[in-house]
Amino acid sequence: RSTAVKVFKLRRTVARRLSTSQFFHMPDAGNSLVSVSISDLKQVLEQNVELKQGLADVKLQMGTIESKLDRLVSDLLDDKDSKAKMPNKFRREVRTAAGQACAEGGQPEVHEPQVPDSELAMSEVPFEGGAIRTAMKSKSELLETFFGDLVFDRGAEVLPVGSAEPGDPAHLRLGVSFYAALGALLYFGAFHRVQPATPPDVQGMLIPCTARADGDELVLPEWISKAFPTANSTAEEDRKKCLVGYEVCNVIRDYHKDQGQQWERVSTLEVLHGKSCPGIGPATHFFSHSQAETVTQTLGGMHLTMVGTCWNFDQRLFLDYLSIRQCAKGDFKPSAVQQIIGNIGRTALFLAPVVDPVVLKRAWCVYELSCTIRVGAKLVVIPEGNDPRSLLNILESIDCLNVQLQDCEARDKADKDMIMEHIASGQGLATTNMLVAETVTAALNTWKENARMAVDQ
Repeated sequence: RSTAVKVFKLRRTVARRLSTSQFFHMPDAGNSLVSVSISDLKQVLEQNVELKQGLADVKLQMGTIESKLDRLVSDLLDDKDSKAKMPNKFRREVRTAAGQACAEGGQPEVHEPQVPDSELAMSEVPFEGGAIRTAMKSKSELLETFFGDLVFDRGAEVLPVGSAEPGDPAHLRLGVSFYAALGALLYFGAFHRVQPATPPDVQGMLIPCTARADGDELVLPEWISKAFPTANSTAEEDRKKCLVGYEVCNVIRDYHKDQGQQWERVSTLEVLHGKSCPGIGPATHFFSHSQAETVTQTLGGMHLTMVGTCWNFDQRLFLDYLSIRQCAKGDFKPSAVQQIIGNIGRTALFLAPVVDPVVLKRAWCVYELSCTIRVGAKLVVIPEGNDPRSLLNILESIDCLNVQLQDCEARDKADKDMIMEHIASGQGLATTNMLVAETVTAALNTWKENARMAVDQ
């Protein structure tokens, strides 16, 4: 308890100092520090494009401090000994203190894109079903307004976060909330297999698509059907209605190319971050999943990750569809992956389908797990499904998971060769297989233990 109090006193102090500071420091093109009066900041930025880039970088760094404090609190609450000694009332107080500290301290004009009071941390809402639904509705309405008013100017300047070089880690540090991801995918037409004539209600949002014509149908590539046969009729129906991850990447890539050369060098999150889209900022989790999933499965996994963090829908996940520069070859390379996972500090592994997770058969996914272990990041598993009882019945029979990286597949053979070479130069194949299997099994056992407690209660 005393540790939590210290964390939030620090957080409150940071917020207050930022709100009362008369000067804001940012790096200029020469890497020296310049002090810019907040009241004059807008005028300076209009005159100096390089300072705009500096502002974006500093905003990201400030958000990183916030996310690190979030992880400290989450780790405290995840610790079984601390949790067992902590009254339920105080646990709620810990979860609400973050939002209250920011609200009391205020925020400077140049901080991370701000949102109305209704959009403060999900944890500020009492844990009653009605209140949670109200807060979630306010989030969906805010994103619906943002994307409803958004019209991209093809001639407008689009600035990268960090360097424009592919693989630069700065932009890969960006994450996206569940609702912001859903809104972006609907807006770019990366959701429905047949584009509906009128925007359907998806999680309370009515967002028009600007990229695809009404009735436009995208046919599932034959190679996906052969490489990833569906396990049951439900999965087959899902594919008939929604796009698969590989198709999502293609749609986003085509949209960026249509917007011109400037868009080709940035990710979708960099564009939205520049537009001050709510729900975009430093990632709190690295979301590891397979692109063989449908977009509804992926969003479902994101939703379960939020639910697993006490219904905190302000968590932001690294999501490959939107975080990676889809038009830049080599943007997602082994060395960058390890660095980003280390910076984020948490990996959420989505197991879908539960009985035979595709994610453990894909080279990139297993490599992400090995990076999680190597840098000491925390791993949590997210089994697909909403009913803990039925999931427990399936998972109780699984005592250990077997992982063989050499048998994993990658869409591009060159990618697997690059990964294998990176593994060989590090811990070696046998050690990596053993550590990944042991770590995933331990994380799964933790999930099962928590699920038993939830069912018993």
